[in-house]
Amino acid sequence: MIDYIALLFLVVTYLSLVLLTSFSHQYIKFLTIGFTLLYFIWGLWHHKREKSLHPKIALEYFIIAMLGLWLIISIP
Repeated sequence: MIDYIALLFLVVTYLSLVLLTSFSHQYIKFLTIGFTLLYFIWGLWHHKREKSLHPKIALEYFIIAMLGLWLIISIP
């Protein structure tokens, strides 16, 4: 349960900071790269705690993180 509370905190913090930047593309890019990295680390940490971490799961989190990063950064 604490894992999901931590993830929720990360998401709320990310969205709050994006809203506070007045939608500056450079700041959003910087915040998104940071959030993507934290999301990937969170996924590895969560599955390690659950003793279900496998290379395929790590790859899945990496691909999802990169897809999200690409989608957000590609917005003009």
